[in-house]
Amino acid sequence: MNYWSIFLRKYAHVYRRDIQQFCSSTENCVDTNGTLRTIHSSCVFPAVLGNMSFMRISIGNTSRVILYVGYVRELEFHVQVSNYVPRLPIMSTFIPYFIELGTKYIFTFSLAFAVINATPCIFLDGQYIFSNFVDFMFSKLRPRRRRLIKRLVLTYGTALLAVNFTLAIWKLYKHIV
Repeated sequence: MNYWSIFLRKYAHVYRRDIQQFCSSTENCVDTNGTLRTIHSSCVFPAVLGNMSFMRISIGNTSRVILYVGYVRELEFHVQVSNYVPRLPIMSTFIPYFIELGTKYIFTFSLAFAVINATPCIFLDGQYIFSNFVDFMFSKLRPRRRRLIKRLVLTYGTALLAVNFTLAIWKLYKHIV
């Protein structure tokens, strides 16, 4: 006998349908199956390591069952549960998810455009926001000094935004090519 034949006898793949109704422990197998009396039969159930758990998840009112062996946090992260039941069969159960995702995208893009627009840069609203800020905060300085501060910050902001935009386009181009 070689190593692989011993290994395959000791470790094997068991189909879900064969074990889900019969075994959750050795006692259940002896009671329901009655075939453990022979030397070649075994009661098999998944080995659960550490804080992993073995769950039996039913989907809706159907007889479909999913067996999950793993961490509960991973299951919570990857599975979404909803009470939404569509009234019409042509409606999808993913509609609330798509509405929520679309709202998140719209909010994120609007916030990003608002932040970019408020950047102290020439031809953006940040130019006027920063001008009013300098006039309010440095009202005791001479107008010539305030204009110098405005010009320096607007030049720096414009250059920084242009470099950032150029690098983003360059990285996108390198990623595509």
